[in-house]
Amino acid sequence: MKTIKIILLLTISIITFSSCAMQYTPPKSYDYQRSQAFDKEYDQVWQSIIDWCSMNNVPIKNMDKSSGYIASEFNASSDPSWMDCGEGAHEQNLKGNFNIVVKKVSQGTEVTINAFFFGRTAIVAAQTNGTESVKCESTGKLESQLFEYVKSK
Repeated sequence: MKTIKIILLLTISIITFSSCAMQYTPPKSYDYQRSQAFDKEYDQVWQSIIDWCSMNNVPIKNMDKSSGYIASEFNASSDPSWMDCGEGAHEQNLKGNFNIVVKKVSQGTEVTINAFFFGRTAIVAAQTNGTESVKCESTGKLESQLFEYVKSK
């Protein structure tokens, strides 16, 4: 009788814990504006981007003003709204980087942003517990914030 109670208790515990575990769902894709033209001088747009990076704790890894290229690498945990890493994941060590190209166009200056986010996440699921690398998707908020800042300057 005691053995039956133990088996029953273990079975109920396993079912309870299995049903509480979240399943991981990969991030969705977002449709957002990656390029925008500004009716502003090249130097003014360039400086606005540098200022935005400084104000948002986004260190610049490489830049070359003559080619209009800016590259960054940063801790993406500073603003989690910039990315979607999926459902059911507990993000750890999130990193981000972006490449910005600034170029003169006939009506001012155009800025193109390519942002990438990735990291390790703890996946908690009924069959798996552990960490794995994931590619997160940009939500477009970083790009929108930077474009709004450049527009306001």
